[in-house]
Amino acid sequence: MPTRTYTSSSVQTHYSPSAIPLQVWETSRQHAGTADTILPHVVKAFNLERSGEAFAAARQVWITYASPYHPVEFVLSCTEGPLGAYPIFVFTPIAFTELDEDYLDRSFHLLARAQHDVVGMARVFSVFLIWPVTAVFSRIWSELTGVTPYV
Repeated sequence: MPTRTYTSSSVQTHYSPSAIPLQVWETSRQHAGTADTILPHVVKAFNLERSGEAFAAARQVWITYASPYHPVEFVLSCTEGPLGAYPIFVFTPIAFTELDEDYLDRSFHLLARAQHDVVGMARVFSVFLIWPVTAVFSRIWSELTGVTPYV
């Protein structure tokens, strides 16, 4: 795994599907199998937004993380649907073997901070991603908020 430079990494918050960068859409479609927790909802939200139907933008947030190594490293979704609030879903196109703990710590500190700033503590009741990554995210979220995770 190459040494990563984090100073040029970026975290962006998107409040509507049309604000999500094209690169995120393309990467999600290329990795549809692993993006299946995020992609169907964002497509539905995009179609609703485009058709002019009511779209609750305040309850739909996507946070993207990119670096010079990968234009799309993580996409975190905090969204709602007809049945209420969904868990926090995180998608990454990066191979599991590249996700070492130091890299995850640095990336998820930025993602967790952005999520906290946008949706606060109360909205995060469940996080859904692959297990080792969930453990890192839960630890970081707990450090940031003081909320003890149930894992």
